Amino acid sequence: MFGFSVWSMPASAQAPLTVRAMFETTRAMVDRNDNAVVVSPDGRRFAVMLITGDIARDGVWAELRVGRLDMPVIAPPVTVARLFTHARGDSYVSHSGSESLVLPWLNLPRWIDDGHLGLLWEDAQRVHQVVSVDVGTREVRYLTRHRSDVLHFSVRPDGALIYGARVPCTLTPTAEQRTQGYVVQARDAFELLYGCGAWMRDQQALYVITPEHSEARAVVMQAGDPVNRSTPLFPAALFSPDGRRALFPNTISIWPEPWAAYTHDQLRAMWRSREGGDESGLYLQQLQQLFVIDVAAAQAKPLWAAPNEPFARLRAAWSPDDRTVLLGPTFLPVVGAGAEGLAGTAVAAVDVRDGSFEVLPVPGSQAERIRQLRWRSQDQVELQL
Repeated sequence: MFGFSVWSMPASAQAPLTVRAMFETTRAMVDRNDNAVVVSPDGRRFAVMLITGDIARDGVWAELRVGRLDMPVIAPPVTVARLFTHARGDSYVSHSGSESLVLPWLNLPRWIDDGHLGLLWEDAQRVHQVVSVDVGTREVRYLTRHRSDVLHFSVRPDGALIYGARVPCTLTPTAEQRTQGYVVQARDAFELLYGCGAWMRDQQALYVITPEHSEARAVVMQAGDPVNRSTPLFPAALFSPDGRRALFPNTISIWPEPWAAYTHDQLRAMWRSREGGDESGLYLQQLQQLFVIDVAAAQAKPLWAAPNEPFARLRAAWSPDDRTVLLGPTFLPVVGAGAEGLAGTAVAAVDVRDGSFEVLPVPGSQAERIRQLRWRSQDQVELQL
């Protein structure tokens, strides 16, 4: 669909490559499948986000360009927004700062509708928010005004928005605590010195905004942690086609005993950590389960009795009738899971109403190579490896 041409200068005319020139080279932002181009829902436009260093300003530019696909000849894309950041980390305050806005995988723009792109960017206080770019008027508008960094988001054309925002942790005792005393509950020296553990700084709470409720509401997690203790491996919440539900991975604190049967190395390490009495250790803080969010009610419940796949391999797709999600590679509920279901290399279609499921005849070696899932019709699916 896309063609690119590269022109090279004669070797005698090429200037030597300097350190400054290396910093100021341009690259394309990509998603976790290494895709750099995003196509609008109607298929008429495409967008790319280019990242370029700026030594003079001590920062980085993100340039959004949009081109047309409905022309006889594809013309070069035009710039619809240029955004600047100093791309600095946050030291002990969090795992990452503004540099995360320009890192691969983390912030590829997505189409909200045929005329608007959404992405994360910082506000005047350098707090990460969700912004919308109108590709026609080139207006940049903030969709959130959260007090802490927004870490991920999903937004629909009707304005429904689900996002996860960092829960700030206290780095040092207050003046009153210093004079009156306080109970030290630190689990290690780092937490004792800085006030919160290394893996607590990206803890997040989930919020929903709808056209009917313009104020952000915290999503109530039924049988899940109210604060997600680990960054979700989904890029964001996955809305159903009608927008009434969304799929999202959230951490859970209670390990069901049957889950000891799973054979995946990461889950086995979690289980050994639990058996050793480390109920709040780093391994168990990564234990997640998929939840189905009722968007209107701002409530979520577990999809089924299986853990979430612990690496970034899982792909998911909603069926056209909004009742089923296709997952792969995935764990299955323990009873009747089989070798692939226990190893987390199965592919299944799960009914979101009751958690019942159908296993697809896909070998585990192929399931591990899935890059994308798609429903071609209500009873036919496509797996891209």
